Amino acid sequence: MLMLHGGNVKIIPSWVPQATILDFQWDDTNLSASQPTGPWWGELAFLVQRAASNQGEWQWEASARHLELWVPDPDVPGYRHLVATLDQFTLPLSNPPTSGTGKLAAGLAPVTGDLPLTWEGSSTL
Repeated sequence: MLMLHGGNVKIIPSWVPQATILDFQWDDTNLSASQPTGPWWGELAFLVQRAASNQGEWQWEASARHLELWVPDPDVPGYRHLVATLDQFTLPLSNPPTSGTGKLAAGLAPVTGDLPLTWEGSSTL
């Protein structure tokens, strides 16, 4: 039986003075998989050139508390681009909010080196 829940993750980049909000959805029964996945929505998806929508897919490594944010390649079916990684990430999201660090994927901004960020996540459903 599907047990869908949702939450918000605020991405706070270190390189620009503006945060962005991602909407997350997860199925509780899927969280026990070795690397569960689910949808996310947010403007961060448009960092990938030619992104067709603001929807992406997250992939979580529970044992490492590591979340990857991906968007599909609009030109190559089945291929996807990494947008960012979030560390210290635990699902399900809860209240009070949790937080951690991460970084933007290489090549998405015209700079060299890592682009660190912080994140704050909380449950909404």
